[in-house]
Amino acid sequence: MSDGIANEANEIAEASHVDLQLDLNKIPHSTALRTLFPDDYHQWMLRGGEDFELLGTVAKEDWASVQKAADDLKLPVHEIGHVEKPSSQSGQVFLNENGQVTTLKKAGYTHLQGGEN
Repeated sequence: MSDGIANEANEIAEASHVDLQLDLNKIPHSTALRTLFPDDYHQWMLRGGEDFELLGTVAKEDWASVQKAADDLKLPVHEIGHVEKPSSQSGQVFLNENGQVTTLKKAGYTHLQGGEN
């Protein structure tokens, strides 16, 4: 990801016609982000971009293999949510924060469109 998880997750949901259910508390982020922006670090975490992480989906039965491969390579890997059948035709992203679920709108920087969306 280089455009923020809000943007990238919505692109996956739309292209795959699925809903993504993300758990805010499981999304890794820099502790410096929380220190520098204590009041709005969630906005930076979700929409700031320049994360340079991979975001993808894997079948539940294959997750153990992904974890093992990451462990063997000493690479961190995080399960931050799950995929569900779509609630709309195009697919959406939902964010669970301590039991409260909201829609995570597509937002962040889109390189080929020349700015924030």
